[in-house]
Formats: sequence, structure tokens, C-alpha cells
Amino acid sequence: MRKLLLSIILPLVFVAGVSAQIDLSKRHFALGFEFAAAGEFESAIGAYQRSLQIAEASSGAELKRYMGKIHYNIGVCAYKLKNLTKAERHFSAAIVIDPVEDSKKYFSLAVTQIDQKKFDDAKKTLRALLRNDESHGEAWFELGMIYVSERKIEAAKAAFERSAQINGIRRPDAINNIGVILAMEGDLRSAARVFEKAYFASGQRLFAAKKNFEYCLRHSNDGPIKLVSTLTITGKEDNKNG
Repeated sequence: MRKLLLSIILPLVFVAGVSAQIDLSKRHFALGFEFAAAGEFESAIGAYQRSLQIAEASSGAELKRYMGKIHYNIGVCAYKLKNLTKAERHFSAAIVIDPVEDSKKYFSLAVTQIDQKKFDDAKKTLRALLRNDESHGEAWFELGMIYVSERKIEAAKAAFERSAQINGIRRPDAINNIGVILAMEGDLRSAARVFEKAYFASGQRLFAAKKNFEYCLRHSNDGPIKLVSTLTITGKEDNKNG
């Protein structure tokens, strides 16, 4: 599963009359964070839910962002426990309660939807993210992977090209996948150059790109190849480097 990060509490200012309740809520939040950091995600969810109950009993617009953080962290813990339905529900709540654009919330929701194979929902979420943050390389990459699963190869290539332009963690995979598409189109010489670029962009750790490169050198005079049957698309959860 993908690595999703917890939110922390930033300094918050609340109106008079709710500070005692919020202090109690924040203590439960901090306890939830400690549980989550220790890998005790069930206990973390319990603490976060108590924090949320106290916050919901209070009032004030300034609470919205805080409650959004609680929902988000419950979503992360549920995701870690592979309770994807619950994770999706809380990530969605985090966005509804605090609609201020936050790429982390949208991306977490999208990958949860992808893991449930809710690809249409995931595409909507990723597009909403990218409308406000075009430089999110991981979002472009995940969108490309959805298009691959749908056999929309030109759309996938365009998304991977956007991801490859951004110096993010998915850049080597995006470059590799562009190479696979070039090979599918029959341009194995260009594909070989792209695979070599992907391998070095990964710090020589993306061995699938190296294998793809070597295949193209051996078969540079062959015609188009079939997707995945010969070369490796990287970035799937079951891909292994090495």
C-alpha cells in the first residue's frame, strides 16, 4: 500500500468559551498521533474519534480546519488497516468540512479510490487536485496508470510526460512507462534511450528499466510489442526493483 502521512496540529486560535473543550480534544488528537506513530492504528482511531466528538460539540468556523485534520488522520489509520471504505469516507469528510485546497487530502482520497478500483471516482479526484496543483507529479502518474488500465494509451503517455517533467518520486517510473509506450508504437531505439534515462534517473535502482533497455537493444529491429507481455510497466504496487 502507498505511504500516506498524518497531519499534525499547527498553532490554532479559538474564540473564547471553547478553549477548554478544544484543549481536551487536542490532547486526544496528540494521543492518537502517538498511537499511530507506534503502529497502533486501532487505538489511534479511537483517540481521534474522541477528539472529533469533542470538537463537533463546539462551534465556530475556526474549528473546521481542525476537524478536517482529525478526519484526515482517521482516514490514514483506516488505510493502514486496509479498511478502504472507512478511509475513503473520512478523506471525503476532510475535504467537505474544510474545502480549502490541500493536495494531500485529494491525493489520499484518490489512491484509496484507486485501490478499490473506483477508477472513475479517482479520475475526478485527481483532476480536481491537478486543477489547483499542476505540479503534483504523483497525481499525474496515478492518472497515467489509470489510463493504462483502461488501454487509453495516448492519454496515459500524456500524463506520464507531465509526471516526468516534475522532479518527484514517480519521475523514474513515469519515464520508464513512456519508454514502454514508445516500444508499443514500434520505436524501440527511442524506447531504449528513454529506458536508459529512467534507470539513471532512479539512481540506478529501477532494474525493470534496465531490463527493458537491454531488451530493446537486443530487439531494436523488431516491430511493435504487446503491452506488459514483454516489457515492464513500473509503478504498480506489485512491482519489485531487483
